[in-house]
Amino acid sequence: VFGKSPDVDVSTKGGNAKTSIPDVKSSLATDEDLVAIHKMDKDNFEGSYTIDEDFNAYKADLDDREVATYALKSDDGKVMGYYQLEPIENGELYIYSIGVPPELQKTKSSYAVLKKIQEEITKTANEKGVKKVVLDVDADNKALVKLYEKFGFKITGEESGIEAGTPYHDYRMEIDV
Repeated sequence: VFGKSPDVDVSTKGGNAKTSIPDVKSSLATDEDLVAIHKMDKDNFEGSYTIDEDFNAYKADLDDREVATYALKSDDGKVMGYYQLEPIENGELYIYSIGVPPELQKTKSSYAVLKKIQEEITKTANEKGVKKVVLDVDADNKALVKLYEKFGFKITGEESGIEAGTPYHDYRMEIDV
């Protein structure tokens, strides 16, 4: 797993009183899932990163980057979270994006979904023989940086610049798996 996590009951089997989340399953996202994920991306990253407003352009960008998108869905088919992985380079698995719906953020339910995402990414890394998982995060989003640190990520670099006319300041974070 991604390192030591806070002591929180994150069972997703059948739901429970502590997390209030149904059992979630991970699978490659369908086009229908991508519509919900696109909305989450726009809601979650507005002001931090440029997310194409047009769904077809968004999907084409993911395809061009060869990003694999996985949806975590409840038994009733609702997308409870997602993660996106770029192709492995230099022995590193790069997390392009992770998200949960805004209404779940900062709840035990979101932590449970993120824990499940962590398990799935670790499983993928192990299956591919990858020893390191990396991601970039908005350095000004202190809460998110702290959350990744709780999952065992460490800041290993920093980058600033302008992308599509929007300035950014990111930390590179990594974890050995």
